[in-house]
Amino acid sequence: MIPNSLKQNLYFYSVVIPITGALASATGILNMDSDAPFKMFRILGTSDQDLDSDFQPNNFSVAITDQGSGRRMMNLEIPQRLLCQPANGGLILPQPVLFSPNTTLNFSVTDLSGNAANIVTIMLAGIKNYDFGNQ
Repeated sequence: MIPNSLKQNLYFYSVVIPITGALASATGILNMDSDAPFKMFRILGTSDQDLDSDFQPNNFSVAITDQGSGRRMMNLEIPQRLLCQPANGGLILPQPVLFSPNTTLNFSVTDLSGNAANIVTIMLAGIKNYDFGNQ
């Protein structure tokens, strides 16, 4: 029997979304791996417009949708300050969200900085669960 510690692996998915134009929108696509389901516990995000001295930056908003199922994680784009600010260490989910292998996520992002260019990075933190019989 394989020990439980070998059936789970801490894992991070990241998507980088360049936005061109003040208050413009862009889309990022994240294709999850095929080797195991992913349990997401935390959402983090940053922008190249974030200042080191600003502990509550608000330079973008984001909405996440599972393309395969159409499942939306939020009904509207959520501002960075509320969803994934560095001051609170990102959004710690009250319950993990389980994604099947090969899930494709769509990130709709809008610039709130007012600058001509903004590069947004969203990171999903969680666990890959290799124990397929026990989700």
